[in-house]
Amino acid sequence: MRISAPIFLAMVAGGLPMMTLAQEPETQPTLIVTANRFESELQQAPANISVVTREQIDSSGVATLSQALQTLGQVNVSDLFGITGARARVDMGGFGASGGQNTLILLNGRRLNDVDLSGANLSTIPLETVERIEILRGSGTVLYGDNAVGGVINIITRSGFDADRSTVSVKAGSFGTIGAGAVYSGAKDDTALYISADAIHSDGYRDNSNFDNTNLLAELTRQIETGSYGLRAIANREALRLPGYLNEPIYLANPKAALGTSEYADQTSQTYEGFFNGEHWRGELAFRDKQQDASVFGDTSANLKTLSFTPRYRTTVGQNKIVSGVDIYQSSLNSLGDFGVPNINQSQATRNSYAFYVSDNVNLDDKVALNLGGRYQSVGLDIDNTNLSSSTTTSDSRTDALTAWEAGLSYQHNTRDRSYFRLAQSFRFPVLDEMWNYYSGTIDLLKPQHGDHIEAGTRISLSGKTRIEANLFYILLTDEIGYIDATASNVNLDPTRHQGVNLGLETEVTQHWKSRLGYSYRDAVFRSGVYVGNEIPEVPMHSATWNNQFSISKAGSISLNAIYTGERYFGDDLDNVGKKMPDYLRWDLAWVYQKQGWDTSVSVVNLTDIKTADRGYYASWSPNPYMYYPLPGRGVLVSLRKTL
Repeated sequence: MRISAPIFLAMVAGGLPMMTLAQEPETQPTLIVTANRFESELQQAPANISVVTREQIDSSGVATLSQALQTLGQVNVSDLFGITGARARVDMGGFGASGGQNTLILLNGRRLNDVDLSGANLSTIPLETVERIEILRGSGTVLYGDNAVGGVINIITRSGFDADRSTVSVKAGSFGTIGAGAVYSGAKDDTALYISADAIHSDGYRDNSNFDNTNLLAELTRQIETGSYGLRAIANREALRLPGYLNEPIYLANPKAALGTSEYADQTSQTYEGFFNGEHWRGELAFRDKQQDASVFGDTSANLKTLSFTPRYRTTVGQNKIVSGVDIYQSSLNSLGDFGVPNINQSQATRNSYAFYVSDNVNLDDKVALNLGGRYQSVGLDIDNTNLSSSTTTSDSRTDALTAWEAGLSYQHNTRDRSYFRLAQSFRFPVLDEMWNYYSGTIDLLKPQHGDHIEAGTRISLSGKTRIEANLFYILLTDEIGYIDATASNVNLDPTRHQGVNLGLETEVTQHWKSRLGYSYRDAVFRSGVYVGNEIPEVPMHSATWNNQFSISKAGSISLNAIYTGERYFGDDLDNVGKKMPDYLRWDLAWVYQKQGWDTSVSVVNLTDIKTADRGYYASWSPNPYMYYPLPGRGVLVSLRKTL
């Protein structure tokens, strides 16, 4: 199936007459911040934004943030370790291995994507702390800048003002998994405190796949007449053993095996943030310090420090709702790669980013709105490498200044339903260790990635109990940043095209059965160059989720979730000469019981115990070239939480 631009536009235009199927009664508006970096109504967002609520998380029995995104948010998440959600990768636009660098993850509006290849680590955010998840499908570059190419996910944590309560929780399950957590949430007069502590250990499904994760979040907030301000601190420590890939014969014979017995990846991070939320002004001042140490064919370490300041202002002039702001990020990365003489390299890299943006949403009448926006961003790079074996030093530096814009029209059908059409530009700057090689010490300042976007979508209420959502996108990328296995380096790829469809159906089948069905189609190919016409590896053309919740009593429910991932080429197979990774259908089951302050859940992941893998790569140099990263077989997790 191919969707050309004319067919794409015809499909959008042909769908517009359907928009008046139902008139929804007035409902309490859902407030979000992703649409314009201020709180606004979801119904008026000029883009495809969906929200996963706390109620949905509690009733579904999902155990990790990555599982919530996949089953409830209908987001493509590829997993390495399964039950713990460690090092899961999010891909919202069909980018494959670079999906994590083209999807922006926010925590309370602050970037979690760092300027290194590690990306946003979802396992550092305990699910218990999440109030809601806002998911924007499509380019968010004008408002958020770097990484927001395929979409934006904003994770909003709970506040002490949400409820006066304390909770304790424990969990235990398959593969030696055990965890515990505690939360205090309370407010007095105009001051609130929220503290969460969480720890989990798992032996892992495979050999040498132990996982330990500890998280601490503390937030002190004070309300004033014009808004609120506060301090937030987040600390995380993660120790992860790495079982590595398995070639196909070993994978089929024993998926629990490990490539090695001593590989690991450890990470510690601390973030300190001051914030202010007002009607007209918002802003954050934050400092993040992250240390990573790993051993894979050699020893590497990296220390990344980032200071950020992100103030913004909102005003109304006539029918114009204007948001403008400044994003300032200053980062330094000190890295060491020790692979033995002569490959012992140390680098010092800095990246200073300064951006200004403005967005204007104007009501043309009571149903039609026009959205216009633009962004200017300057990024200065400076990288030095010293080969510690030969004491030779090389360096390089560059400054790039880029602009992006967006223009969109939206039509409000009723209080809940809306359709939109957008044109936009995006960009992505290479991260620091995409331009410095840990093994060789080579510096290669890659060009920024550019994208031209066409997006359209609609949300239709067929009745008070059934809603359909559809979103289409078409992206032409130039200088897409990817990895070439033959040269073991990151490069600017030949021009590519990414297009796709997201469909969602949510309905109340009966009084006791709620169902959500999601389907995604992705077509990501090279449009010129040596790989012209070839598919981008690790991008399934078809994927789907089916979430069903059955109420069995006033206090109990059962969720049955299906996740389908279609065939896709193995990673690194840009020539498309190998076979495709097989598709799979996985079923997850959960039972949830909530009564008198007790929350109990029993979840079963991979109910039918299928043998599968989310990731793999093609090793042309090997007589068995198909390499897999197996996912766990059937696993059970029991969780118990008490509200004090």
